[in-house]
Amino acid sequence: MHISIIGAGNLAFHLAHAIEKAGHNIEEIYGRDIESAQKLVDSLENTTAQSHLNFSQSFAKIFIVAVSDDAIEAITSEVVLPDDAIIAHTSGTVSIEQLQNSGLDDFGIFYPLQTFTKNTNLNFEEVPIVINSNSENARKNLLELANSISQSVIQLTDEQRQHLHLAAVFANNFVNYTLGAAFDLLNASGIEKKILIPLIQETVRKSLIFDPKSIQTGPGKREDYNTIGKHIELLADDERLMAVYKSITNNIISANGDQD
Repeated sequence: MHISIIGAGNLAFHLAHAIEKAGHNIEEIYGRDIESAQKLVDSLENTTAQSHLNFSQSFAKIFIVAVSDDAIEAITSEVVLPDDAIIAHTSGTVSIEQLQNSGLDDFGIFYPLQTFTKNTNLNFEEVPIVINSNSENARKNLLELANSISQSVIQLTDEQRQHLHLAAVFANNFVNYTLGAAFDLLNASGIEKKILIPLIQETVRKSLIFDPKSIQTGPGKREDYNTIGKHIELLADDERLMAVYKSITNNIISANGDQD
């Protein structure tokens, strides 16, 4: 298959290499910053970098828009594509209808469910890919591409995909934030973060086996208000983190009542 990727960020980096590894041709990489696009192109074969959105002469059949959610509307409004092309974006939340701006008859969703960082090892075959489309032609081609690079491909509606993305924010982004806060607290006390690693590993292991709510522990679960009060005192100099602590603790306490 002949593919072009609009975007040169973290997702574009991993997606381009997965697509090429599967034996497809990456025709063009678009980047607002031509240097970023060229850097990605230099790691691929027979691919062109460009900083404009005129793809009218491209040999690509599928154009994947791998940019931030806020940039999708502008990209799809300005891009010029061959009449028989298929365009798909990689967002977890932006509606498929946004792609009508492209003026194409065939468009869809190509949403890889993973956190992406450049220059890190990632087995794309294990990355779930969510597909949605407005036509049978788009569905067939996007499924063919997805199945060639991933062993986990699922078709979801817009609403289902948006709920999935919300769940992913809780599972990844919020976890990253709380882990970062935990490490900052240790660092401020002169304690190495490695002391938490066994606890983190066991927490994740059990949460994948059991219902996390059923294995909840800690002062909120026990409604140990003396300990909770002490923790709040320790956070007196960090109002934002204190607010997070209070909010999560109050929700755990409320959940206790739900399970009674």
